[in-house]
Amino acid sequence: MADRARPGSTAADRTVPGLTGVTAPAPLSRDEVDVAIVALGAAHDRISAAMYALDNHPGLAAVRVPGRTGRTERYAADLAAQIDALWSRFTALGTLLDQVRTLRAQRSRPGDEELAKLTWLLRAPMVPVGANGMVLDDAPPGAVRLPLMELARQLETGSADAIDRLSILDEAGSALVVRFGPPGEALARLRAAVDALGPDGAPTAACLL
Repeated sequence: MADRARPGSTAADRTVPGLTGVTAPAPLSRDEVDVAIVALGAAHDRISAAMYALDNHPGLAAVRVPGRTGRTERYAADLAAQIDALWSRFTALGTLLDQVRTLRAQRSRPGDEELAKLTWLLRAPMVPVGANGMVLDDAPPGAVRLPLMELARQLETGSADAIDRLSILDEAGSALVVRFGPPGEALARLRAAVDALGPDGAPTAACLL
């Protein structure tokens, strides 16, 4: 939706507080604010369900297994960083959505000042993120900042992608178990074979069975 400047306002007096050179979006109407809040709340609910599924995914345990090497280690490390960034962004989204809802609930018919604040929260690029995808607590000048709806959009696609990647990792681990057996059982068989060797390294009868 194109910006609609207030009568008598200019781009200079609609800058985002604390963000040099960033113009604040034109104020939304009360109905537009309510529609945006409903849409953002629905997105948050979908993301919440996806994050719950991610947190309970069987492949999550394999992400931080120590001792990996090569491509598997790089894949798992990259996926772990992606998941950490998703949680960081999800926390920020929930916090800001609560702020929006609290502000909107103060008056049934918000005035111009409340609408301007709500518009700023809903539309301004106010969530700073780093190169690693994490939300920044102390953002440097020039940091990338996302509006709430863009943050929600990226969270939806990112959580779905992370779940897919966890499934790939889980399927790869399951294939190894099918091929070689559970690691604990394989280690037990190895120890039994070592114990079956005689004191001089000669196999005993048990080792030959």
